[in-house]
Amino acid sequence: MDRHRDEIMTHCVEMFYTTIGLVPNKRRTQDQVKARASIAMALLDYGIQGQVAQAVGKDRSTIAHMKRNHKDWLLYWEGYKNMYEIAFRITRKILGKQSASEQLNNINDRIKFLQEEKKSLENQLNEPIAI
Repeated sequence: MDRHRDEIMTHCVEMFYTTIGLVPNKRRTQDQVKARASIAMALLDYGIQGQVAQAVGKDRSTIAHMKRNHKDWLLYWEGYKNMYEIAFRITRKILGKQSASEQLNNINDRIKFLQEEKKSLENQLNEPIAI
C-alpha cells in the first residue's frame, strides 16, 4: 500500500474528529459508530477498503458492512448525513488535491515516455537504409 496516502488518510480522520468535537475510541456507542462510518465512507472514494479500515481502526469486513448500509443511513439515521457531509468536505479538500497531483504526475510521466518513443522512432526513420 502507499504509505504516504495512508498517512494522509489518518490525517483526514484526525481532522474530522477534531472538527466534530469527538474523541475517537473503540466503543460501539451511536456517536462513535456514526462518526467512524461517516469518515470511512468519505475515505472510500480515495482508497481501498483495507486502507480505509486501517485509517479508522477497523477491519475490512466492517468497512464492507458500512458501505452496504451507507445509502440507508444517509436517509434514515438521524445526524449521519450531516457527519458524512463534514467528512466528505474534509477528504475532498485534502485527498482531492492529492489525487489531482497524482494524476498530473502520471500524465507527465506518460508524456515523457511518448516523447522518448517518438524520438526513437524518428531516429529509426532517419537511419540510412543498408543495401
